[in-house]
Amino acid sequence: MFGDASGANRRRQESFAKETRGVCVHHLVETQAALTPQAIALTFEGKSLSYAELNHQADRLANYLRLHGVGPNTLVGHFIDRGLEMVIGLLAILKAGGAYVPLDQAYPKDRLRFMLQDSGAGFLLSQKQLADAIPEFSGKLVLVDNRGRITDCPWVPAERKPRASDLAYVIYTSGSTGRPKGVPIPHHAFVNLLTSMRRRPGLSDRDVFLAITTLSFDIAGLELLLPLTVGARSVIVSREIATDGVKLAAYLSASEATVMQATPTTWDMVLDAGWEGRDSFKVLCGGEAMTRDLADSLLSVCDSVWNLYGPTETTIWSAVERVGRSPGPVFLGRPIDHTQLYILDADMKSPPPGREGELYIGGAGLARGYCNRPKLTEEKFVPNPFGDRPTSRLFRTGDLARQHPGGRIEWMGRVDHQVKIRGFRIELGEIDAILSRHPAVRRALTLAHEDESGKLRLVSYVVPVHDKRANIPPATTASDFRRYLAERLPGQMVPSAFVIQKAFPLTPNGKIDRSALPPPGNPIGRETVPQVEPRTDLERKLASVWESIFEFRPIGIDDDFFALGGHSLLASRLAATVAREFGQRLALATVIRAPTIRLMSSHLSKPTRRSSSLVEVQPEGPRPPFFCLPGWTGVVDGMGALSLRSLAELLGPDQPMLTFQSKDSGPAVMARSRLEDLAAMFVEDLLDRHPRGPYHLGGYSHGAHLAFEMACQLRAAGHPIGLLALIDMWGVGFPTRLSRLGRLRKLRLAEVRDRILAIAQAPLREINNALGTAAHERDTPSQPFEDMVETYRGSLWKQRFPGQAILFRASYSVAKPGFSFSDPYNGCRTLADEVVVHRVPGDHVTIMRKPNIQALATGLRGHLHAAQSASAAGLLVPCPPRQEGARR
Repeated sequence: MFGDASGANRRRQESFAKETRGVCVHHLVETQAALTPQAIALTFEGKSLSYAELNHQADRLANYLRLHGVGPNTLVGHFIDRGLEMVIGLLAILKAGGAYVPLDQAYPKDRLRFMLQDSGAGFLLSQKQLADAIPEFSGKLVLVDNRGRITDCPWVPAERKPRASDLAYVIYTSGSTGRPKGVPIPHHAFVNLLTSMRRRPGLSDRDVFLAITTLSFDIAGLELLLPLTVGARSVIVSREIATDGVKLAAYLSASEATVMQATPTTWDMVLDAGWEGRDSFKVLCGGEAMTRDLADSLLSVCDSVWNLYGPTETTIWSAVERVGRSPGPVFLGRPIDHTQLYILDADMKSPPPGREGELYIGGAGLARGYCNRPKLTEEKFVPNPFGDRPTSRLFRTGDLARQHPGGRIEWMGRVDHQVKIRGFRIELGEIDAILSRHPAVRRALTLAHEDESGKLRLVSYVVPVHDKRANIPPATTASDFRRYLAERLPGQMVPSAFVIQKAFPLTPNGKIDRSALPPPGNPIGRETVPQVEPRTDLERKLASVWESIFEFRPIGIDDDFFALGGHSLLASRLAATVAREFGQRLALATVIRAPTIRLMSSHLSKPTRRSSSLVEVQPEGPRPPFFCLPGWTGVVDGMGALSLRSLAELLGPDQPMLTFQSKDSGPAVMARSRLEDLAAMFVEDLLDRHPRGPYHLGGYSHGAHLAFEMACQLRAAGHPIGLLALIDMWGVGFPTRLSRLGRLRKLRLAEVRDRILAIAQAPLREINNALGTAAHERDTPSQPFEDMVETYRGSLWKQRFPGQAILFRASYSVAKPGFSFSDPYNGCRTLADEVVVHRVPGDHVTIMRKPNIQALATGLRGHLHAAQSASAAGLLVPCPPRQEGARR
């Protein structure tokens, strides 16, 4: 048995049971929201929610759910797009007393329909935009975007206080019969996981957790909710970025993230895309076996790497291990709190050290069983012969493991991956483990395939090592692999075929999709397509790239990328290689639209059709267009049109709105540019599409700096400006930094307490440093973007727009201890001949959200109509171009 069974540990478990009696997952979040109400809890594509806002919105929705009948243990389907509403909906279900059933939009409708029926869900929480994707459902549909009804409904008291034994969620995993099986998890199991994980591997209020996992994969619960129990921030990443290695690597590099959780396959994908890591970064890796090669690669670029292990049936993770450098395997690690691991043989006895057995798990994390599967529940959740209570159970994981000297556990494969070849019982995981030790192999996966005669043969799929510094023979062949295994395994365990893969295909949960691996013997399947050789230099270069990606030749110009075995990971590598070799961006969507070398060559050889940075938000309407810049994330990630959609709708159907999107490949490239250069590129595209003014410009937050610079450049070139609208732009020296005493006064009470304790325990020479850094420990800006803006802001005092600027100023300041927001002009008073301040309810973040955005739109619409009327009346005339050497 692995796990402390001492009397001291039993006393700790009894103490934990008392402390968490009646405590549910949402209680942990509510407690943290009371401690740090103004801290940022969630961020998604430039939008954020503070802990207070998140808690308030979840309370409102929970009340609405109670009004419609949701109570203790009521199952509620959760079918919401990735974003802030996804977490609000999840918390609201828990607060109402219900349990959420996550439903993935990538699943077929038949599967979703089965999950709703099998779970017995009586409610489905969704959004209007997903109406076409919602499966047939006989229960109650609740839309989270019916904000008026949700806000206005009367308060409904809870039926009873929630209990720790109540259900928190039911999650569906694949079943061997092809029918998914539901796993119901109670609150006390989820609470045990969260309280244990925040201690080890550990998370603090200074952390930023990048959430990339679909909610239908149980590990998403950790990355969304664990940060909310300690005052940290969870940054939700879109599905498009999370599944694209190049985009995810760029996002990681540009973000403030300090922690990310992913499967080994995803970490491989990120490293292959060129992610260089960060000294202070913490890697959480689980869901599949971590290879030593991957562990060493991650350790070379990050502060710490943690291997996580656990099946869905024992609440996400059951064991954690901080991985160190070692020539040996990566171990499973120690059990989390109130969890025990057992390696047992067929007689439920411990085998001798070094001998493998099946891994069993007991303790606080066990699920109730399986939904509507009593026989399977009885088979997998067995009586615990080592328990001190008659009801104690163990979960049979189906994983094979063995104990090493010192008590550490090595994962050896799966019981259900055993096959018989010529009468010999073979564990496929053992072949994978041995083959993975070959110096040319990064990952290996062995399957049993039927040949034409119906006999099983072993086929190993190999992802080779890509590190050019590794000491690998230049041409490692199937013969080399076969010879290597024959020296270490019995003859019946040596595969008859080896298939080289650049990367393994993935399921929506980020695990290896065995069913998507190409069959041996004909991995490319292109006999029916005539082989057409490349005709031009570009086609020959592309063919060379494709052949290096697929690692076979020749490839004809009409061979289909996906018919050759291509998938999303290979498409990401292809895009990265094209960008590196050709200096041109190749979007993944282009690979889908142009899946042959012929079509791709045609797409890449159109230099005359210059792409424009202009993006339509609201294309229709008779009025002159309004050009509006979103915050930085919208400019870089292409989501600017989406983030400005609400504002465009409120301005009215007669008002066209356009925005701008950077044409660079990502934030890393953008961070090396100057804001003036980016503005010049936008001005060029603006004049190309709209050569005659007057121009009506605006921008929000950092986008306001771009709008201001564009207006200055346009006026300097002699073009008239009808309107310059700056939405809560921060100008010269704003906000004002307070004195040390002032900073200390501005800290929240909890921070003051912690700071005083730190000072009391620190040497005298550290007191000054402690006071100086207190105000900044919580709010570290996104470095690449902030550097660009701060550089520009440092020269703003030299700038002056020759005309009027409208500053839409937020009425309330954001929570930024150590700074004063008292300047009514936000530091913009000297930036124009005249600055008119228009106050809008809300703070810097909520000014762009309902209901505050409605007041913003009303004021903006009034100024727009006035400027457009003045332009139509000829009251605006072009100013002469600025003379060389003249000061703006």
